[in-house]
Amino acid sequence: MSFPPSDEPIDSLDRDEYEPYEEVEDLAEEGEYADRHYRAVSPLAVLSLVLGGLSFLTIFNWFFTVLPLAGALLGIVAVRRIDRSPQELQGRPFALAGLGLAVVLGTAGSIGLVIRENYLVPAGYKPINFADLQRDKSAAAMIPQSATELDGERVFIKGYMYPGRQVFNLTQFIMVPSSGLCNFCLTKIEPTQMIRVEMVGDRTADFKTSLAGVGGKLTVDQKVVLGSSPYLIEADVFR
Repeated sequence: MSFPPSDEPIDSLDRDEYEPYEEVEDLAEEGEYADRHYRAVSPLAVLSLVLGGLSFLTIFNWFFTVLPLAGALLGIVAVRRIDRSPQELQGRPFALAGLGLAVVLGTAGSIGLVIRENYLVPAGYKPINFADLQRDKSAAAMIPQSATELDGERVFIKGYMYPGRQVFNLTQFIMVPSSGLCNFCLTKIEPTQMIRVEMVGDRTADFKTSLAGVGGKLTVDQKVVLGSSPYLIEADVFR
């Protein structure tokens, strides 16, 4: 049994209502073509931005200088990788921002730390220097009047730590006015050129060759023992 041919399409869709897909070129010409290619945000760029933002912590301690250094390095690496693979990676603004923050905040923090450590005196402490503690060689008294007047005062002084056997967690040490004096025997140093420092409480200090700052109560012993310092600082500040 056969059926007569028919002009109607077998498919149930009406050909008059069927609209074929437009050509990709047409969509692009009309601005409707969207690039569906996925590009990942560079993790290094994001990490650089985070470390760059944290670089302000440098002002509190030299340990934190690792933050701007790492932030700047990761920012440079991220930019290079993004430039090499622009079809796979994005986030160049993040990397550049991290690099900029690391340089600006890291530099500002380092300068601020230098100023804080070397120029600023803690509140409540009287700044003095070793010249205030030296005797007039023309006078008979070993202890100068300027030093006697400081007895019992809370002072802040800068000097150099005399090297000893222990390097870390020092509870007491000797401070001298010049690093050159550390190359000689203590017996060749004037007693007034030495300050005995005792850290109070559970505070400790680590030996360093650079200029150190010590703050605390100064005690002046009028009975000078040969080879011993008449000055003692019970320190609660060490920089």
